[in-house]
Amino acid sequence: MTEKKNIDFERFTSPYFETKKAKEWNEFVDISNEGTLFHRLDFLSYHGDKFRGNEHNIFIYKDGSIYSVMPWAIFDVDGRRVARSPYGGSFGGPVFRKPLNYQDSHEIIGNILDYLVSQEVDECIFTLPISICYRCYSETFRLVLMERGFRCTNRDISSVVCLDKSNLMSREMTSRAHAIDRKARKTREAGVEIVCNASIVDFWQVVEKTFAKHGTKPTHTLNEFQWLNEHFAYRVYADVAYFKGVPLAGVGYFVLNERVRTSFYLCQDPELRHLQGLNLLIHNALEQAGREGFRWFDFGTSSAEMRGRSNIFRFKETFGAVGFFRETYVWRR
Repeated sequence: MTEKKNIDFERFTSPYFETKKAKEWNEFVDISNEGTLFHRLDFLSYHGDKFRGNEHNIFIYKDGSIYSVMPWAIFDVDGRRVARSPYGGSFGGPVFRKPLNYQDSHEIIGNILDYLVSQEVDECIFTLPISICYRCYSETFRLVLMERGFRCTNRDISSVVCLDKSNLMSREMTSRAHAIDRKARKTREAGVEIVCNASIVDFWQVVEKTFAKHGTKPTHTLNEFQWLNEHFAYRVYADVAYFKGVPLAGVGYFVLNERVRTSFYLCQDPELRHLQGLNLLIHNALEQAGREGFRWFDFGTSSAEMRGRSNIFRFKETFGAVGFFRETYVWRR
Protein backbone atom coordinates (compact mmCIF):
# COMPACT_ATOMS: atom_id res chain seq x y z
CA MET A 1 0.00 0.00 0.00
CA THR A 2 2.85 2.41 0.75
CA GLU A 3 5.26 1.32 -2.01
CA LYS A 4 7.39 4.18 -3.37
CA LYS A 5 7.54 4.45 -7.19
CA ASN A 6 10.26 6.82 -8.37
CA ILE A 7 8.79 9.93 -6.79
CA ASP A 8 11.09 12.94 -6.50
CA PHE A 9 10.67 16.41 -5.02
CA GLU A 10 12.14 19.62 -6.39
CA ARG A 11 12.03 22.86 -4.45
CA PHE A 12 11.26 25.97 -6.48
CA THR A 13 11.74 29.30 -4.73
CA SER A 14 11.49 31.81 -7.57
CA PRO A 15 7.85 32.84 -8.00
CA TYR A 16 8.40 35.17 -10.92
CA PHE A 17 6.18 34.27 -13.82
CA GLU A 18 8.83 35.10 -16.43
CA THR A 19 10.90 32.00 -15.66
CA LYS A 20 10.56 28.76 -17.64
CA LYS A 21 10.01 26.73 -14.48
CA ALA A 22 7.20 28.99 -13.33
CA LYS A 23 5.59 28.71 -16.77
CA GLU A 24 5.64 24.91 -16.49
CA TRP A 25 4.14 25.16 -13.01
CA ASN A 26 1.31 27.48 -14.07
CA GLU A 27 0.50 25.40 -17.14
CA PHE A 28 0.24 22.30 -14.95
CA VAL A 29 -2.13 24.12 -12.55
CA ASP A 30 -4.40 25.09 -15.46
CA ILE A 31 -4.75 21.52 -16.74
CA SER A 32 -4.95 19.93 -13.30
CA ASN A 33 -8.04 18.45 -11.70
CA GLU A 34 -8.37 20.99 -8.87
CA GLY A 35 -5.96 23.84 -9.56
CA THR A 36 -7.05 27.41 -8.86
CA LEU A 37 -5.72 30.91 -9.32
CA PHE A 38 -4.32 30.66 -5.78
CA HIS A 39 -2.03 27.79 -6.83
CA ARG A 40 -0.35 29.80 -9.60
CA LEU A 41 3.09 31.25 -8.94
CA ASP A 42 2.41 34.38 -10.96
CA PHE A 43 -0.54 35.10 -8.66
CA LEU A 44 1.58 34.54 -5.55
CA SER A 45 4.15 36.96 -6.95
CA TYR A 46 1.98 39.87 -5.83
CA HIS A 47 3.36 39.32 -2.33
CA GLY A 48 6.78 40.50 -3.54
CA ASP A 49 9.48 39.70 -0.98
CA LYS A 50 7.07 39.05 1.90
CA PHE A 51 7.60 35.27 1.85
CA ARG A 52 10.94 35.17 0.06
CA GLY A 53 12.77 33.53 2.96
CA ASN A 54 9.98 31.05 3.62
CA GLU A 55 8.99 29.84 0.14
CA HIS A 56 9.27 26.14 -0.36
CA ASN A 57 7.13 25.54 -3.44
CA ILE A 58 7.62 22.02 -4.75
CA PHE A 59 7.35 20.10 -7.96
CA ILE A 60 6.58 16.42 -7.38
CA TYR A 61 7.81 14.12 -10.15
CA LYS A 62 6.83 10.51 -10.78
CA ASP A 63 8.87 8.47 -13.25
CA GLY A 64 10.41 11.71 -14.53
CA SER A 65 7.17 13.58 -15.31
CA ILE A 66 5.38 16.27 -13.30
CA TYR A 67 2.93 14.47 -11.05
CA SER A 68 1.89 17.32 -8.79
CA VAL A 69 2.76 20.87 -7.74
CA MET A 70 2.16 22.47 -4.36
CA PRO A 71 2.63 26.08 -3.24
CA TRP A 72 4.31 25.88 0.15
CA ALA A 73 6.10 27.99 2.69
CA ILE A 74 7.87 26.94 5.90
CA PHE A 75 7.90 29.20 8.94
CA ASP A 76 9.69 29.08 12.29
CA VAL A 77 6.99 29.47 14.93
CA ASP A 78 7.93 29.30 18.63
CA GLY A 79 10.84 27.00 17.94
CA ARG A 80 8.89 24.71 15.60
CA ARG A 81 8.99 24.44 11.80
CA VAL A 82 5.49 24.87 10.33
CA ALA A 83 4.71 24.24 6.65
CA ARG A 84 1.64 25.99 5.22
CA SER A 85 -0.21 25.54 1.96
CA PRO A 86 -1.61 28.01 1.11
CA TYR A 87 0.72 30.67 2.41
CA GLY A 88 -0.61 33.59 0.35
CA GLY A 89 -3.97 32.50 -1.02
CA SER A 90 -7.26 30.95 0.05
CA PHE A 91 -6.56 27.39 -1.13
CA GLY A 92 -3.46 25.22 -1.28
CA GLY A 93 -2.36 21.62 -1.04
CA PRO A 94 -1.10 19.47 -3.90
CA VAL A 95 -2.87 19.51 -7.27
CA PHE A 96 -2.92 16.54 -9.68
CA ARG A 97 -3.91 15.87 -13.27
CA LYS A 98 -6.76 13.58 -12.20
CA PRO A 99 -8.35 12.22 -9.00
CA LEU A 100 -6.09 9.81 -7.16
CA ASN A 101 -7.26 6.32 -6.36
CA TYR A 102 -6.77 4.80 -2.91
CA GLN A 103 -3.37 3.23 -3.57
CA ASP A 104 -1.95 6.27 -5.36
CA SER A 105 -3.17 8.49 -2.51
CA HIS A 106 -1.28 6.35 0.00
CA GLU A 107 1.79 6.45 -2.19
CA ILE A 108 1.94 10.22 -2.64
CA ILE A 109 1.00 11.08 0.96
CA GLY A 110 3.63 8.64 2.23
CA ASN A 111 6.22 10.40 0.10
CA ILE A 112 5.02 13.83 1.27
CA LEU A 113 5.37 12.73 4.88
CA ASP A 114 8.90 11.47 4.20
CA TYR A 115 9.71 14.82 2.63
CA LEU A 116 8.31 16.69 5.64
CA VAL A 117 10.55 14.68 7.96
CA SER A 118 13.57 15.30 5.69
CA GLN A 119 12.92 19.04 6.01
CA GLU A 120 12.57 18.75 9.80
CA VAL A 121 9.00 20.06 9.63
CA ASP A 122 7.07 19.70 12.88
CA GLU A 123 3.63 20.68 11.59
CA CYS A 124 2.01 20.82 8.14
CA ILE A 125 -1.27 22.62 7.34
CA PHE A 126 -3.31 22.20 4.14
CA THR A 127 -6.48 24.08 3.24
CA LEU A 128 -7.79 22.29 0.17
CA PRO A 129 -10.05 23.73 -2.57
CA ILE A 130 -13.78 23.31 -2.09
CA SER A 131 -15.41 20.58 -4.16
CA ILE A 132 -16.76 22.89 -6.88
CA CYS A 133 -13.19 23.74 -7.93
CA TYR A 134 -12.58 20.16 -9.12
CA ARG A 135 -13.17 18.87 -12.63
CA CYS A 136 -13.89 15.46 -11.08
CA TYR A 137 -14.34 15.47 -7.31
CA SER A 138 -13.25 12.55 -5.15
CA GLU A 139 -12.74 12.44 -1.38
CA THR A 140 -10.43 9.40 -1.41
CA PHE A 141 -7.34 11.60 -1.03
CA ARG A 142 -8.86 13.26 2.06
CA LEU A 143 -9.65 9.91 3.63
CA VAL A 144 -6.06 8.79 3.15
CA LEU A 145 -4.77 12.05 4.62
CA MET A 146 -6.59 11.12 7.83
CA GLU A 147 -5.42 7.51 7.66
CA ARG A 148 -1.83 8.75 7.46
CA GLY A 149 -2.09 11.00 10.52
CA PHE A 150 -3.61 14.27 9.29
CA ARG A 151 -6.58 15.63 11.23
CA CYS A 152 -9.37 17.75 9.81
CA THR A 153 -9.16 20.69 12.20
CA ASN A 154 -11.56 23.14 10.55
CA ARG A 155 -14.58 22.98 8.25
CA ASP A 156 -16.08 26.31 7.28
CA ILE A 157 -18.92 26.85 4.83
CA SER A 158 -18.49 28.57 1.50
CA SER A 159 -21.84 29.80 0.18
CA VAL A 160 -22.16 28.89 -3.49
CA VAL A 161 -24.73 29.46 -6.23
CA CYS A 162 -25.11 26.77 -8.88
CA LEU A 163 -25.33 28.30 -12.37
CA ASP A 164 -25.58 25.02 -14.28
CA LYS A 165 -29.25 24.66 -15.27
CA SER A 166 -28.82 20.90 -15.70
CA ASN A 167 -27.93 20.60 -12.00
CA LEU A 168 -30.88 20.38 -9.61
CA MET A 169 -29.05 22.69 -7.17
CA SER A 170 -29.61 25.54 -9.62
CA ARG A 171 -33.27 25.51 -8.54
CA GLU A 172 -32.20 27.30 -5.35
CA MET A 173 -31.35 30.29 -7.54
CA THR A 174 -34.14 30.02 -10.12
CA SER A 175 -36.80 29.74 -7.42
CA ARG A 176 -35.80 33.21 -6.26
CA ALA A 177 -35.22 34.71 -9.69
CA HIS A 178 -38.52 36.59 -9.96
CA ALA A 179 -38.10 38.43 -6.65
CA ILE A 180 -34.43 39.22 -7.40
CA ASP A 181 -35.30 40.54 -10.88
CA ARG A 182 -38.00 42.77 -9.44
CA LYS A 183 -35.65 44.30 -6.85
CA ALA A 184 -32.95 44.84 -9.47
CA ARG A 185 -35.40 46.62 -11.76
CA LYS A 186 -36.50 48.96 -8.96
CA THR A 187 -32.87 49.79 -8.15
CA ARG A 188 -32.11 50.67 -11.77
CA GLU A 189 -35.27 52.80 -11.96
CA ALA A 190 -34.02 54.69 -8.89
CA GLY A 191 -30.96 55.78 -10.91
CA VAL A 192 -28.31 53.29 -9.84
CA GLU A 193 -25.95 52.31 -12.65
CA ILE A 194 -23.37 49.54 -12.96
CA VAL A 195 -19.91 49.79 -14.49
CA CYS A 196 -18.24 46.45 -15.20
CA ASN A 197 -14.45 46.23 -14.92
CA ALA A 198 -14.61 49.55 -13.13
CA SER A 199 -11.90 51.81 -11.77
CA ILE A 200 -10.06 50.02 -8.97
CA VAL A 201 -9.63 53.37 -7.19
CA ASP A 202 -13.41 53.88 -7.18
CA PHE A 203 -13.91 50.31 -6.01
CA TRP A 204 -11.42 50.77 -3.20
CA GLN A 205 -13.31 53.78 -1.85
CA VAL A 206 -16.22 51.44 -1.11
CA VAL A 207 -13.90 48.71 0.21
CA GLU A 208 -12.36 51.07 2.75
CA LYS A 209 -15.74 52.38 3.93
CA THR A 210 -17.05 48.84 4.37
CA PHE A 211 -14.06 47.61 6.36
CA ALA A 212 -13.89 50.80 8.42
CA LYS A 213 -17.45 50.14 9.54
CA HIS A 214 -16.37 46.76 10.93
CA GLY A 215 -13.06 47.99 12.32
CA THR A 216 -11.01 45.60 10.18
CA LYS A 217 -8.68 45.76 7.20
CA PRO A 218 -9.10 44.16 3.75
CA THR A 219 -6.91 41.20 2.82
CA HIS A 220 -5.15 43.26 0.15
CA THR A 221 -3.87 46.81 -0.05
CA LEU A 222 -4.99 49.06 -2.88
CA ASN A 223 -1.59 48.65 -4.55
CA GLU A 224 -1.78 44.86 -4.30
CA PHE A 225 -5.25 44.70 -5.79
CA GLN A 226 -4.22 47.08 -8.58
CA TRP A 227 -1.18 44.87 -9.29
CA LEU A 228 -3.41 41.79 -9.51
CA ASN A 229 -5.85 43.59 -11.78
CA GLU A 230 -3.06 44.76 -14.08
CA HIS A 231 -1.49 41.29 -14.34
CA PHE A 232 -4.77 39.28 -14.36
CA ALA A 233 -7.21 41.63 -16.03
CA TYR A 234 -9.62 38.81 -16.86
CA ARG A 235 -9.28 37.01 -13.53
CA VAL A 236 -9.08 39.78 -10.90
CA TYR A 237 -11.34 42.80 -11.39
CA ALA A 238 -14.25 44.72 -9.89
CA ASP A 239 -17.71 45.96 -10.80
CA VAL A 240 -18.99 49.15 -9.18
CA ALA A 241 -22.50 50.57 -8.72
CA TYR A 242 -22.81 54.35 -8.96
CA PHE A 243 -25.50 56.83 -8.01
CA LYS A 244 -25.14 60.23 -9.63
CA GLY A 245 -21.47 59.49 -10.26
CA VAL A 246 -20.73 58.42 -6.68
CA PRO A 247 -19.53 54.83 -6.07
CA LEU A 248 -21.91 53.23 -3.58
CA ALA A 249 -21.20 49.48 -3.86
CA GLY A 250 -18.66 47.13 -5.38
CA VAL A 251 -17.88 43.47 -5.97
CA GLY A 252 -14.27 42.33 -6.36
CA TYR A 253 -13.94 39.09 -8.34
CA PHE A 254 -11.37 36.34 -8.57
CA VAL A 255 -11.83 33.79 -11.35
CA LEU A 256 -10.54 30.63 -9.68
CA ASN A 257 -10.62 28.44 -12.78
CA GLU A 258 -12.82 27.84 -15.81
CA ARG A 259 -15.65 26.57 -13.61
CA VAL A 260 -15.73 28.97 -10.66
CA ARG A 261 -15.94 32.72 -10.22
CA THR A 262 -15.79 34.03 -6.67
CA SER A 263 -16.72 37.35 -5.11
CA PHE A 264 -13.73 37.98 -2.88
CA TYR A 265 -15.10 41.37 -1.80
CA LEU A 266 -18.76 42.34 -1.33
CA CYS A 267 -18.83 45.99 -0.30
CA GLN A 268 -21.17 48.94 -0.02
CA ASP A 269 -21.10 52.43 1.45
CA PRO A 270 -23.02 52.11 4.76
CA GLU A 271 -24.60 55.53 4.25
CA LEU A 272 -25.96 54.56 0.80
CA ARG A 273 -27.07 51.08 1.67
CA HIS A 274 -30.73 51.95 1.17
CA LEU A 275 -30.13 52.29 -2.58
CA GLN A 276 -29.53 48.51 -2.81
CA GLY A 277 -26.53 48.87 -5.10
CA LEU A 278 -24.89 45.68 -3.86
CA ASN A 279 -28.00 43.60 -4.60
CA LEU A 280 -28.05 44.97 -8.14
CA LEU A 281 -24.37 44.12 -8.61
CA ILE A 282 -24.89 40.54 -7.42
CA HIS A 283 -27.92 40.10 -9.66
CA ASN A 284 -25.83 41.27 -12.60
CA ALA A 285 -22.86 39.10 -11.55
CA LEU A 286 -24.92 35.91 -11.44
CA GLU A 287 -26.46 36.57 -14.84
CA GLN A 288 -23.12 37.43 -16.41
CA ALA A 289 -21.30 34.43 -14.92
CA GLY A 290 -24.00 32.13 -16.26
CA ARG A 291 -23.77 33.64 -19.75
CA GLU A 292 -19.99 33.23 -19.73
CA GLY A 293 -20.23 29.51 -18.98
CA PHE A 294 -19.25 29.36 -15.32
CA ARG A 295 -20.89 26.53 -13.40
CA TRP A 296 -20.57 28.05 -9.95
CA PHE A 297 -20.52 31.44 -8.28
CA ASP A 298 -18.76 31.34 -4.90
CA PHE A 299 -19.77 34.00 -2.38
CA GLY A 300 -16.93 32.97 -0.04
CA THR A 301 -17.16 31.79 3.55
CA SER A 302 -20.23 32.40 5.71
CA SER A 303 -18.75 30.89 8.86
CA ALA A 304 -15.54 31.36 10.81
CA GLU A 305 -13.86 28.67 12.90
CA MET A 306 -16.93 26.46 12.35
CA ARG A 307 -19.44 28.99 13.67
CA GLY A 308 -22.00 30.36 11.25
CA ARG A 309 -22.75 34.06 10.86
CA SER A 310 -26.53 34.08 10.50
CA ASN A 311 -26.80 37.48 8.80
CA ILE A 312 -24.19 36.48 6.20
CA PHE A 313 -25.94 33.18 5.52
CA ARG A 314 -29.30 34.93 5.23
CA PHE A 315 -28.01 37.50 2.73
CA LYS A 316 -26.32 34.96 0.45
CA GLU A 317 -29.17 32.47 0.62
CA THR A 318 -31.43 35.22 -0.69
CA PHE A 319 -29.69 34.63 -4.03
CA GLY A 320 -30.01 30.85 -3.86
CA ALA A 321 -26.65 30.01 -2.28
CA VAL A 322 -26.05 26.59 -0.73
CA GLY A 323 -23.16 25.50 1.50
CA PHE A 324 -19.98 23.58 0.74
CA PHE A 325 -17.25 22.79 3.25
CA ARG A 326 -13.79 24.34 3.03
CA GLU A 327 -11.55 21.96 4.96
CA THR A 328 -8.20 22.37 6.69
CA TYR A 329 -6.01 19.36 7.54
CA VAL A 330 -3.10 19.36 9.98
CA TRP A 331 -0.27 16.87 10.50
CA ARG A 332 2.00 17.06 13.53
CA ARG A 333 5.17 15.07 14.05
